[in-house]
Amino acid sequence: MDTPNLITITNSEAVKADHCWINLESPSKTEIQQISKQFSISQFSLSSVFENEETSRVNFNNNEQETTTILLQYPKYETSPLGYLTHSTFPILFVITKHSIITVSNHPASFIQHFVMNQSSLKGMINNYENFTAKLIWFITKDFVTALDKTATQMDLLEKQLTSATENEQIYQIMAIQKTIIDFKSSLAQNQAVIDDISNSHKIFSTDDLSNIIAAVALKNAQAMTMAQTQGEILEQYSNMVSSVVSNNLNDVMKVLTSLTLIMTIPTIIGGIYGMNVNLPGARLVSAFTLLMIFTIVLCLITYLILRKRKYL
Repeated sequence: MDTPNLITITNSEAVKADHCWINLESPSKTEIQQISKQFSISQFSLSSVFENEETSRVNFNNNEQETTTILLQYPKYETSPLGYLTHSTFPILFVITKHSIITVSNHPASFIQHFVMNQSSLKGMINNYENFTAKLIWFITKDFVTALDKTATQMDLLEKQLTSATENEQIYQIMAIQKTIIDFKSSLAQNQAVIDDISNSHKIFSTDDLSNIIAAVALKNAQAMTMAQTQGEILEQYSNMVSSVVSNNLNDVMKVLTSLTLIMTIPTIIGGIYGMNVNLPGARLVSAFTLLMIFTIVLCLITYLILRKRKYL
């Protein structure tokens, strides 16, 4: 069988090609109806990708006339409202028919671009629809690992910032990364259940070569799950750590401010005492003001040195 041709649906014209890959991104109702009618696929199945919380699943064909549908979660790069790098997951549907492969998603999928650009993979490994689909699924798991690598880089940068954390910015960064990790853990667990169903079934991907690809997919997905679990645990420690660091740094700031306030209070006290209408030592001297200023400065300097020695400044 020849390598399938890629057809991206951008309008409502009928697709007449056999042995093709039809990729629908954010399809309209007209396009859904068109594909449903032409390939005898339920509109409900094709429209399932519009629900971002749709659960991963697989429905095997029972005879040659029916299709196999696989719904999985894939990662997508996004920017949070506060401007931080995050990833969200969305469903993508694979429909394997007798003469074509159909992929349906409500958002652009970067793994498809990576797949299409990998010409060596297209030429060397994709010689039938099941192999083609298995390789696409492998690219999904690879994208999860890539996204988690980016998250790990974010966490390394965040760790360097924790030593000087005095504001809420680091907490917001942790919240953004935690949202990604929680989303990934849920999606990877759902995908793992589907991969297990595929591995345990002999209805599709049953040849040795395909079994090897699915085994590689399972290993890659397990790697992503381990990475997500580890990063989630580290983030919990970061969350506790940043609170302690912020508290300690604020304590340091308060110590400095308190010490400066204490030093600045000395001239006020001395000036207040000598401003009273009572007889005080040296009050009638011509150089009383100069001596008083020198005494005040020396006393402030001594206080400063004492506070500095005790590391309050």
